[in-house]
Amino acid sequence: MRTPSLPEFQDAFARGIFLDEARVLDWIESPTARFDIYRSSVLSNLRNALRAVYPVVARLTGELFFDQAADRHARDTPSLSGDLHHYGDLFPNFLATYAPAKELVYLADVARLEWLWHKIFHAANSLSLDLLTLAQIPPADYDRLRFRLQSSCRLFHSPYPVLNIWEANQPGNYVVKEINLDEGPDNLMVYRAGFEVRIARLSAGERAFVESLGAGDVLGVAIAFAIDSEPGIDAGAVLKRLTLAGIIGGFLVA
Repeated sequence: MRTPSLPEFQDAFARGIFLDEARVLDWIESPTARFDIYRSSVLSNLRNALRAVYPVVARLTGELFFDQAADRHARDTPSLSGDLHHYGDLFPNFLATYAPAKELVYLADVARLEWLWHKIFHAANSLSLDLLTLAQIPPADYDRLRFRLQSSCRLFHSPYPVLNIWEANQPGNYVVKEINLDEGPDNLMVYRAGFEVRIARLSAGERAFVESLGAGDVLGVAIAFAIDSEPGIDAGAVLKRLTLAGIIGGFLVA
C-alpha cells in the first residue's frame, strides 16, 4: 500500500473523525475501537467548548438535545481555526436551520446574543477618551465631531425578547419566569466595562444614534437620525451616558 501524502492523510483522518469514514484505518496501525475512543474524545471536547459559550442555549434545550445538536454541528460545520475561542461562531446559524429546534423560534437569536457576549469578553482592551482635549472643542464645531466607539461595543436586534430569555435562564438561576414572546422586539447594546460584559436596552432613537456614530457619521447627522427615529430624544443626554459608560473611545473634528 502506498504511503499517503500529508494532505491526503489529514483529510482522511478528519473524515474518519467527523464523517465516520474508515479509509484512514487502512493507513494507521490502530484498532477501530481505539480510533473510536479518539473520535469520541474530539467530539466531547467540541461539545464542551460550545457549552462553555452557550450555557443558556444548553439550559433551554436540555443537555441531551444540546449534545446531539453540537455533534451534528461539528460534523456539518468543521472549524476553520485551531483556536477554540473561535469555535462556535456558526452555531447560531446552524440552530436557525436545525429541524429539531424549529419550535424554539427564538433559540438562534439567543445563541447570537451569547456569541456576541463571548466575542466582546475577549475583545481588545478599551481606549481612553481624552476628555480634557474634548472639552477644548469650540461649541461651533460640535456638529462636526466624529466619535469612535470602542471595539467592545456592538448593537444587536431581535424580534424576540432575547434579553429576558437570556437573563431568566442564566446558570444557577432557579427562579421560574414566564416569558411572553410578544414582549419583543429587543434593541440591545452589548459592551464591556472593565472585565464585565454588560447588556443595555436601547430605544429606537438611542439605537439610531449609536448606529450612526458607529458608522462614522458626524455628531450632527447622528442627532438628526436619532430625532427622526424618536422625536423629542435628548441626544446630549445619550452621548453623556455613552461617555460615562466608556463606550466612546476617541474623537476627531471632521
